[in-house]
Amino acid sequence: MSISQDEYQTILEHQGLGKLTIFISVADFRQLFLKIDRAQLSEKVGEPLQARITIINVLSYTDFLALIVSVALAMPAFRWWSLLIIPNLIAASMFYKAHASRRKQNLIGVSVLLVAAIGVALFWNSLNIWTRLFIPTVAATIFLVRLLYYAVARISFGLVHSSYKFFDMFYLEPKGALIPLIWTEPPFVEKQSAADA
Repeated sequence: MSISQDEYQTILEHQGLGKLTIFISVADFRQLFLKIDRAQLSEKVGEPLQARITIINVLSYTDFLALIVSVALAMPAFRWWSLLIIPNLIAASMFYKAHASRRKQNLIGVSVLLVAAIGVALFWNSLNIWTRLFIPTVAATIFLVRLLYYAVARISFGLVHSSYKFFDMFYLEPKGALIPLIWTEPPFVEKQSAADA
């Protein structure tokens, strides 16, 4: 569904007045940013997006790398117990990653968790070195997953509010997509907005 630039401005104005809320699918935008040709999207939108998409790509790999390091550290840290800990760690990581996009995107809770984990590693001297490395690495994995979705949300919302072409490309019925990546609640209807004016 294509909308005009005037309709786009009306949607933004209605959001500013509290008449509607703009929603995005953070998980779907993450997938899009990982798969799409950066130069092609930048050309279609009319502004350079390579740096922003590169940030998302780097964060996607660093959270996976942190999980691998956590698994590697679990072996010397917990020895035979690692046979139980590693599968649960991987399952918990997958569960958290699947649900992280559904929450409000902020970094306060995971930042506190990361600082606490670093504090434990630095000051709990009775733990062996491997456990002291494992704890902040697991916290870093959680932090990086949340940071990834935070970055996707910030970048996507920034583009939604600054680029008509980006908004129009993904609003309601984007080409090739089964679900909308951007929508409004209540649904925006131009005839109603004209009556409101």
